[in-house]
Amino acid sequence: MPDIVKIDILGNENIGLFAVCKDSILFLPHGVKPNILDTIRNVLNISKIFEVSIADTSLIGMFSVINRNGLVLPKVTSSIERKVFSEITDELGINVEIIDSKITALGNTILATDKIAIISPEFEVNAIKQIEETLDVEVIPHNLVDSPLVGSVAFTNGKGTLLHPLASEEDLQFIKETLKTDADITTVNRGVPYPHSGIIANTSGAVVGSSTTGPETLRIFQVIF
Repeated sequence: MPDIVKIDILGNENIGLFAVCKDSILFLPHGVKPNILDTIRNVLNISKIFEVSIADTSLIGMFSVINRNGLVLPKVTSSIERKVFSEITDELGINVEIIDSKITALGNTILATDKIAIISPEFEVNAIKQIEETLDVEVIPHNLVDSPLVGSVAFTNGKGTLLHPLASEEDLQFIKETLKTDADITTVNRGVPYPHSGIIANTSGAVVGSSTTGPETLRIFQVIF
């Protein structure tokens, strides 16, 4: 039975901005407390945790996107960081690519499963091709909730998808038909309308921001599990 637990990362409840997770792989910033690492490892059934930085920041979840096939990073990733990620992805046997785009907050502008990526329509043609090839997905440029920040207004673990509370019935139906997942609206951290900001999850479990209420936690659990 999947579990769902409340945590902070680096003293911040907006945990989705700091991490990306796929199956048993997790990327986190440096300096996360050992007890938090243990909680995440146990709840998500993680076997490999990598502590990294992107653009000399802790915002791993804001800047990157991972699926079973690959990892995409923004061009603001430093040369030293690129080397670190290259070594890690070689170990994991997945693709890695620096996306050549004016858009750098990839986690806020890409919503990806292992087969489909809904992306901001503002990505350039060459960047779309890079995303498609690296993640090995069908790429669909499309706004959600009238916003190009599709990775911010929605969160998916490939089984269920959570959307901003202002998502329309058309948005929900689009997600259900495109990603082939259940879909519903939610908030996180006591009313924050951006699901991605407060959730780290795979199909084994979920951790949510520490201010997430009981009703919010129940909604998240019901939709993605």
